Amino acid sequence: MSSDSTSDGHQSGLIGKVGFFWIVIDRAGRDAILGDAIDFADAETYGELLTHPGGHYDYWEKMKRRGAAWLRARNLSAALLSTEYEDWPRGRVVYSTKPGSLSRLH
Repeated sequence: MSSDSTSDGHQSGLIGKVGFFWIVIDRAGRDAILGDAIDFADAETYGELLTHPGGHYDYWEKMKRRGAAWLRARNLSAALLSTEYEDWPRGRVVYSTKPGSLSRLH
């Protein structure tokens, strides 16, 4: 994958997303993904990585404030509102600018 670096260290011309996620349950009790992803162009540089500037804790608290209707609209269980962000398996997808690859961190 070839591209040029911009002055802030981001790779221009790259298409992809980075973000964070959890494996949670949907309204039927099946595994589902809750998370947030952003384009590379909006990512934050962290050493040789492009990463989402947000974090699990802040997003979870925002999800709880949005409430049950927000979760239902996404077919997710309202039971999530009575749990904490660290109760569910979670991870992060980052982009390494050196080998030019996506990685999943957990």
